[in-house]
Amino acid sequence: MLILTRNIGERIVIGDDIVLTVLDAEEVAGCAKLGTRAPCAVAIRPQEAHRRDSDRQVSPRQLHVRDPAVGWLVLERSLGERVRIGHDIRLTVVGFDRAGAVRLGTEAPPDVAVHREEIYAKIQQQKAAVAQAPATAPQVVYRRRRTPTGTS
Repeated sequence: MLILTRNIGERIVIGDDIVLTVLDAEEVAGCAKLGTRAPCAVAIRPQEAHRRDSDRQVSPRQLHVRDPAVGWLVLERSLGERVRIGHDIRLTVVGFDRAGAVRLGTEAPPDVAVHREEIYAKIQQQKAAVAQAPATAPQVVYRRRRTPTGTS
């Protein structure tokens, strides 16, 4: 489990298209308000609502109301509670600190990248720089072979 500490307003990027923002963290109440932005095809559900053995499909939009003011799905999770994103990503509220930050544990397959937003932005800048760099062929240097002096 990867544990990241995030302050209010800071984000975690999962893959390239899922963004999780800490909207509020109350240490005394042990509750964190998380905003999630993901493609509509990605189900975001509290752990207790995600059951594989259930034959009834529950839409994540029925479980939580999308907040029109911020444009994303807003979830409240208490200490130890989980959120499941898709079928194979789990997010757990692990703890709080006195500065108002929340510690979030993420469990994802090895092929899914999980980054703090500032690290993700640096990675994207590096990728853009590499893509913009001119693709030049390696320079080949030809040298004439020296002929020994005194031989003809």
